[in-house]
Amino acid sequence: MPAQRIDAIQAAARSEDPRLISALVDRLDDEDVSVRMAAIQALMELTGKRLGYAGWASLEERRESVDAWRNYVAIRAAKASRETEGQPSLQSDVKGTMRERGLTGQRQFRQVSSVPATSGDFRMARSASERTNQRRASSRQPGE
Repeated sequence: MPAQRIDAIQAAARSEDPRLISALVDRLDDEDVSVRMAAIQALMELTGKRLGYAGWASLEERRESVDAWRNYVAIRAAKASRETEGQPSLQSDVKGTMRERGLTGQRQFRQVSSVPATSGDFRMARSASERTNQRRASSRQPGE
């Protein structure tokens, strides 16, 4: 149920535990737009970043920003690992992580906005969903 997933996302945001960021990133691919919007809001609260994510966009349109979020998580994990080992964080290690994941351009880390989601974001998501439903209804053949 979307309501249960949203409650779990909000609890993760309230906990302010950065270890939960990875689980929140997984919710960016949820089939329910309200769950996706709750996940990006929680991520923005925890990280201050949006990384170009638009929860109301199609799966294909969201793919690049979800990949950027996954890279963000991988880089944070690598940095945390080095810090616990007492080694300094190096820019070359970040680039190596990007190469390992097949991401060599800067585009993956472009941050479109760090402004928190507003009720306007949810209205846009709702209107995008309504437009999709209208297109589906209009594409159906009479008698279906």
